[in-house]
Amino acid sequence: MSTEKAKKFQLDAARVAFDEKHRKTIRFNMGKYYAAVAKGKARYESFEATRDKAAAIKRHTLEHLSEYLQLVGTYCRRCNCIYHTDFSRKQRQIHCQK
Repeated sequence: MSTEKAKKFQLDAARVAFDEKHRKTIRFNMGKYYAAVAKGKARYESFEATRDKAAAIKRHTLEHLSEYLQLVGTYCRRCNCIYHTDFSRKQRQIHCQK
């Protein structure tokens, strides 16, 4: 960040930090956020068990990622799709030709 931008940020932060209207808006929105989180957690019988199950699925997927990528490659060859990875952008793309 340039020095000029840093100074502007500091000035803006100092001005907004004690702005009561701004603080009221932040409190209001944080209240809505916490209510939404509580409502989302209430959807699950056991939030901890659901979180543990999701972690297990993620762990399994990462442990078998090479197999899954091979399956994608096989599928792409069979369906005449082009699968490539652009490492400079860290994106994988699949282009199917019909």
